Amino acid sequence: MVEIAALVGDPARANILSALMGGRALTARELAGAAGVSPQTTSGHLGKLEVTPSGAEFLSKLGVDLSAARAKRRLFCRPCVDWTERRPHIGGAVGAALAGRLFDLKWIERMRDSRALMITPAGRRGLFETFAISL
Repeated sequence: MVEIAALVGDPARANILSALMGGRALTARELAGAAGVSPQTTSGHLGKLEVTPSGAEFLSKLGVDLSAARAKRRLFCRPCVDWTERRPHIGGAVGAALAGRLFDLKWIERMRDSRALMITPAGRRGLFETFAISL
């Protein structure tokens, strides 16, 4: 509880969380404006709002190696908005590790000559069974 209070107690982080509770996907630059800090400072704050213990347990059961993700030089975990679709996704090392696991499970695959991903039939089943996502 103390750790969470310390994270939320920072005024910039509280403003970031408040802006995110509006339900809209926001870029780091937009969150910076809401928090009254620079985009670089916002990225640092987002990096401190990490995966919860129950989230870590869930990802571990799925086969996502968070220890390896923590060892990466990139930001551990942050919300990110896709610049083309304006849809939120998990950024940082956790997002990359999760995507890697979904590739390993053959739930997603890359579309030829594109950055786009395609969800496979196995992925449709797995996403529904694991996350209750129906596509």
